[in-house]
Amino acid sequence: MIEKGEAWQNARLRPRDHEGRQSMGEHIYTSQVKILKDKGPHRRAYIAPFPEPVHYGLHGAIKHFYGVEPEEELPTTLDHVVAAVAG
Repeated sequence: MIEKGEAWQNARLRPRDHEGRQSMGEHIYTSQVKILKDKGPHRRAYIAPFPEPVHYGLHGAIKHFYGVEPEEELPTTLDHVVAAVAG
């Protein structure tokens, strides 16, 4: 359990750049994603190392907002971000 003030103390110990500003520290990961646009709002995201794409599109109120009727209703990229943050 982090004691009160411990998170602040840890933040103060982070590495600093040549101008004395705190840096984010060691780089540990770079996401490798390729997006392909298909017909209309349909897009496929290939996320390494997974072979199958994640499909994105429009549905519900968002398709009405944009005035688009997709061939297939699919989750939006916003749905994906919200699910990731909430998860």
